[in-house]
Amino acid sequence: MSEKFKVIINRSKEMWNTGNLNIVDEIFAKNFVNHYPFDPSVRDLDSFKRFVTESRKGMPDLNVTIEDMIAEGDRLACRWVCSGTHEVDFFWHTSNWQKSDMDRRDNLSLRFFGKDC
Repeated sequence: MSEKFKVIINRSKEMWNTGNLNIVDEIFAKNFVNHYPFDPSVRDLDSFKRFVTESRKGMPDLNVTIEDMIAEGDRLACRWVCSGTHEVDFFWHTSNWQKSDMDRRDNLSLRFFGKDC
């Protein structure tokens, strides 16, 4: 199961890097409910797709790299870096044409995706 979980995370990275929303339907269950506190307005698949679209409009060169990933069973720990240039106002970010990097660490369960591997 853990290898399949890594595939899902890599597909998620591809979704963020390309903006391909078909990947959302592929890796998330239709009844997905977001519990990630990053943006409370993102509750379901449609609002998540809007979040991805708006994020990529604000940072058209958005790029996610996975620095480290450890999976065991239905749990995964991941360190990833998101970088991009703020070209358009989006969410709480004002465009400043500055490149920024966000270094994140997440501990996820397959339940986050609402889907069983």
